[in-house]
Amino acid sequence: MGERIFNLLVGNKSLKVLDYSLNQLGDNADCNCAKAIGNCLQKNKVLQHLDISFNNFGKEATQIIAEGL
Repeated sequence: MGERIFNLLVGNKSLKVLDYSLNQLGDNADCNCAKAIGNCLQKNKVLQHLDISFNNFGKEATQIIAEGL
């Protein structure tokens, strides 16, 4: 679910703040959600604040998201 939302946010033109904390996004071993978040952060220039805290992201997922920044 989270992966689809972040894939859609790539084309976002109005949402500036998103609190997606406490949603267990990091439970997936293949890091697809982390890849979608990284891609979104790389391409979306409108989103100013994203809270993805407490989602159980592991080291690999965190690295993928950081590279998107």
